[in-house]
Amino acid sequence: MLVSVSHQRSDALQQAAGHGEVPCQRLGVVTATPTLQVLAGQEPWLTADLAHLAHIDEQAIPRRIESRA
Repeated sequence: MLVSVSHQRSDALQQAAGHGEVPCQRLGVVTATPTLQVLAGQEPWLTADLAHLAHIDEQAIPRRIESRA
């Protein structure tokens, strides 16, 4: 599950997850740049354009329906 919270609430979320024994890992921060970037340590592991990701998401169900036809 991917959850987005403000920078100010990030520590509180991680603490609450820890109390509930729910695994929780901070992946990154939201910036003005319209990209998703996931770091592994300090190195970029994934960089993707948000418009492209939105298009993939919007087409997911129609694509699945067409593949079964």
